[in-house]
Amino acid sequence: MSRTAPPDAGQGVRPEPSPSLAGDVQLARWVAHAASAVPGVAGLSGGWFLESATFGPGDVVCGVRVRRGDGALSFDLHLIAEAAVPDLLDLARRVRAAVRRSVEALGAARVADIDIAIDDLSASGG
Repeated sequence: MSRTAPPDAGQGVRPEPSPSLAGDVQLARWVAHAASAVPGVAGLSGGWFLESATFGPGDVVCGVRVRRGDGALSFDLHLIAEAAVPDLLDLARRVRAAVRRSVEALGAARVADIDIAIDDLSASGG
């Protein structure tokens, strides 16, 4: 075994990644899942020019942009709402609360801002 290999190398044992050490792509997936689970959200949008996405090595999460600064996390989310949602401001508040709870449960970092844009409405609900 080489000196640079971890102690369990070659034994088929891989430690589970810690949520608090999750990279931006994993964090963006977590946020996308939390936002998508809110009733009234039909999906996520990359924005007009894919400006709302998180890019990683060979991977992209559309609809969520992760920003880091001053020891805190901020997120830009671009949503597609169901057309039947009567109050889009309320939907944005519910998504913001769900994302904040989800990220805080990870213990990743303090959440500073969650900016939400509703890019489109879906008559089909998905």
